[in-house]
Amino acid sequence: MCRKAFWMAFGALIAAVAIGRGTLARAASPSETLEKAIYTEETVGNVDEAIKLYEQVITEGKVARNAAAQAEYRLAQCLFKKNKPAEANAALEKLIADFPEEKELLAKARKQLPSELKLLPAPWQDHEAQLISLKLAGGLDIGAYVYMIDSATHEGKEAWRCATRAFVTVNGAQSYSTVLADKESFAPFSSRWMHSLLGDVEAVYKPQVVELTDLLKKTHREIALDGPIFDNEEAAELFRRLPLAVGYKTTIPIMSILTSGKIPLGLEVTGKETLEVPAGKFECFKVVLNIGQTFYISTDEHHYAVKFEAGGAIGELAHVYQLEPGKPLTFDGDGFSLTLPERWFAYTPKPVKKDEGEKAIFLDRDGAATCWVSAKTRKTDEKRKTIKERIDADIEENKTALKDFKVRADGIKERTIAGRPAYSVVADYTDGEKKMVMYGTDVLGDKLEINFAAMVAADKLDAFQKEFDKVIGSLQLK
Repeated sequence: MCRKAFWMAFGALIAAVAIGRGTLARAASPSETLEKAIYTEETVGNVDEAIKLYEQVITEGKVARNAAAQAEYRLAQCLFKKNKPAEANAALEKLIADFPEEKELLAKARKQLPSELKLLPAPWQDHEAQLISLKLAGGLDIGAYVYMIDSATHEGKEAWRCATRAFVTVNGAQSYSTVLADKESFAPFSSRWMHSLLGDVEAVYKPQVVELTDLLKKTHREIALDGPIFDNEEAAELFRRLPLAVGYKTTIPIMSILTSGKIPLGLEVTGKETLEVPAGKFECFKVVLNIGQTFYISTDEHHYAVKFEAGGAIGELAHVYQLEPGKPLTFDGDGFSLTLPERWFAYTPKPVKKDEGEKAIFLDRDGAATCWVSAKTRKTDEKRKTIKERIDADIEENKTALKDFKVRADGIKERTIAGRPAYSVVADYTDGEKKMVMYGTDVLGDKLEINFAAMVAADKLDAFQKEFDKVIGSLQLK
């Protein structure tokens, strides 16, 4: 039971006893509990008990805000006495965020907080990208994450553009984000975070406020800022610029624009570990966050984000790219190769079954679609099927798998790709209330059958199909 739930249940129990036996004594008010906490801390010297009492007052803060603010401040002082500066700073950040009307307390709190986060020079080269493979603790591949960073400008100022792109197979979640931040201070100028399950929000950061626009709900709101803040979607790059060392602790004020929330992010380097990941072997700082996540940042001059553990998922560095503007990446499969559009990536999850063949999932530029290519050896009986028989079989299979599946009037086309016979199918279907399109292309090689597939929102099909057709048209059979 969480602390808040405990106190609610405890309060209900006391109320029941009072009704049954008559009210023998009134409950202490938050102000009285605060006085008791101060007495327990300063006179009795029992800091642990004082912390419990301060937390009780904070829990009751909706009724007595002044007492709750005092308790939050005093809680921070106790945590300083317990040599827990990261937790103490987090309490002070929470005080500033939750009680803006307590001007005197806020002034005291700001004097105790670190005046400025000290950052190292950027350890990356321009146009760097890190591909992170995602898996569950048991080893099952569940997707991929990409961190990209490029130089940019904002109103004449030099800036970094931090971008992410992710796809999770278990729930089909797509996400894309970009943050434009000052090149030296890393203070954000603007950001956008699109998550297919959570929303799509844009933010503009100003000296004392962040303006948020929900692009789906068409709403606008503002959140007051009491000092420097960093955007959630630049956090991984921010970690790489910290002066990490064993024992290093700090609290970073973070804004999560999708949840419209300010977070005092506590961070501590608890040690060093040597890790072996798909990209190689690295000595890393173990960086533990107060939100239940752990990052491993390499101790070398690159400070790569080598691994993270969050929400039951594990991310491991699979590849580091030094991108060249205008020069796309290539994907080499077993018996075939492809050229990807600029800022597209591909990763190959481990097959669940041995006879599944090879499959590569694409991460398109802005998360418009779920798309992939698969290759498997052509079986003798499959080779005997005509193109029409293959098309009819695919359609029947998709009618079972996809709701309201219907091939478009001009949705079937026979083609020639890489000098081999091929066919494409375009069909509409629904996913919940969303109007979706399935776009698939099969290429019949002598030894391999190559299947390209994409699931895309109907209103994004035209723009996406132009890019996806470039991938399909680039196919080379070895």
